[in-house]
Amino acid sequence: MNPDKYENKGKILKVIYYDENAAMDYVTIMNDGNITIEEINKAIEGKDNEIEVNGEASIKKSFLKMLNFSVGVKSDVAAHSSNEKIVNSTITTNIMTEFIKLADKDDNIEKLVDLKLDIDQDTATYLKSMFPYLSLLKNPDKFEELKDINTNKIDEVILSTKGYFEFLAYKSGVIFAILRFNIDCFKNNYKFNDLIKMNLCYYGIKVGTTTKESIKLENEINQYSRVLTEEEFDSSINRPDNELPIYDIIIAGVRNG
Repeated sequence: MNPDKYENKGKILKVIYYDENAAMDYVTIMNDGNITIEEINKAIEGKDNEIEVNGEASIKKSFLKMLNFSVGVKSDVAAHSSNEKIVNSTITTNIMTEFIKLADKDDNIEKLVDLKLDIDQDTATYLKSMFPYLSLLKNPDKFEELKDINTNKIDEVILSTKGYFEFLAYKSGVIFAILRFNIDCFKNNYKFNDLIKMNLCYYGIKVGTTTKESIKLENEINQYSRVLTEEEFDSSINRPDNELPIYDIIIAGVRNG
């Protein structure tokens, strides 16, 4: 019996999605903002002796030590641009590892498992996921649903108006939450549609609440084009019972066990 098998149970084995900027922000905040870009650069350059660290067990020391580990690799391969990518990947992984270590102890970071994701067909997320297939159509304007739409502009417009894309998350067949993803943070050539086929572990932070209806494209457009009445404003303060938590996802991956 291998004890490591049980020790590693629940750990991420393959990364599908990783918001490195959010992870780096979190690690910095958890260190009270004491990790600076200058210190990170010094660690990467192998100048860790120039970095001031208070306390042997500090988060900063642990994190910068991991960054410094990649320097040994960098010094051997710096002359090769392809190997430079390996070094950068190592640094990225170190930030991810530190994030997971801290997040596993923090109740503010939710570890979401056993979810089934879906895309509402009336949302911008659905349009974005289907856009690549529209290029296969010779005459898209012949379709009734597309005749009033400039299909060549769909992708450009969506990307200029949305930074995060929403997925419906179900647990045991019941809608549980809305998960949001940054399209630029998918790893290893994974795309939107892959999320609905996979059983993943998600590290996310709750950023608010909304309803399933509110994320529909028509309602998103309408909320920017009209002024709320006093009655509507009052009802928006008293949240309806069907509101769902929104989680911005920082890491999603296949876990062990």
